[in-house]
Amino acid sequence: MQRYKFSMFLISTAQLSSCFVFFFLAGSCFSQTGETNSKLESQKNSGKITKVTLYRDQALVTREISVVAGETDREISVDRLPVEVVVESVYAQGLGGLQVRGVRVGKRTVSGTDLPEAKDLAKDLESVKLEITELQHKQKAIKKQMSYIDGLMNFSAVSTASDLSRGVLDSKSLTELSQFTMKTQQGLSDELFRYDQQLASKEENKAGLEQQLVLLTANSTPIHHANVTVAAGPAGTIQLSYLVSSCGWRTDYTVSGSTTSEQVNLRYNAMIQQMSGEDWNQVQLTLSTASPSVSSTGPALTPFRVGPECDRGTAVVVAKAERSNSTVFWWLSRR
Repeated sequence: MQRYKFSMFLISTAQLSSCFVFFFLAGSCFSQTGETNSKLESQKNSGKITKVTLYRDQALVTREISVVAGETDREISVDRLPVEVVVESVYAQGLGGLQVRGVRVGKRTVSGTDLPEAKDLAKDLESVKLEITELQHKQKAIKKQMSYIDGLMNFSAVSTASDLSRGVLDSKSLTELSQFTMKTQQGLSDELFRYDQQLASKEENKAGLEQQLVLLTANSTPIHHANVTVAAGPAGTIQLSYLVSSCGWRTDYTVSGSTTSEQVNLRYNAMIQQMSGEDWNQVQLTLSTASPSVSSTGPALTPFRVGPECDRGTAVVVAKAERSNSTVFWWLSRR
């Protein structure tokens, strides 16, 4: 933050030309000072969501960001804000003696393939493909075992016919072999059926993931980010708060009782919906019936300028500086 300090001067009309030169030089000095202070130490830290106040159709989300000590001003970059953030509502405050100088919100367009959601979907898709390949290998192995059992049963049938023709048939061994092959064949058949079901489920999951990935990567997505400027000083914590839409809650009542009783049980629940684009894991959640979008406009402040008395022919110069697009404006008035 750049600070300007000005004084009120009494000068004659003949000195006005030199006064403009002085003002010009002073403005140059202030501009150079601002350029020197604009060198900031940049840090990336998105922090962690700690508190959420959920309204009927919006939510106030608060992130806590830890900042290390620094000898110069620091700029903390919160890389990604949720898709449904209300840009005008973003503000920050410092804790632990940390002084926040300002918050700036920007927007950039990100390709669909660069989105974290797309990368997560791609990883899930690769995992499902790997599971499908594993199930297919297991199916092939079971089919080979079933083919081996079929060959064993055919061999047993040929051997039984030969032993029967020679009158040396061992009924006990034949019974045990038949029971073994039938039991093994049944177990392999059941296992193959389970693998078929699992494979069909994985194929359906794969098709759904591929469809989601195509829809997500088809277009570019605007992403908001915040840059918080903090003053040089000790370590502390920043609380970054903002409103998000596409979320809310509603009431749900359940009444139960008996026709023979004069009392009923009334159960009160809150049905919550959350599609803001970020996860609220392990946060302090508060439900509110307030309306954060309802606000009032403050009164406009009219400047009241005061100057000392002077004789006619003497000009009173009142200097006032305002920051607007890094330009310093001057006003001159004459009595």
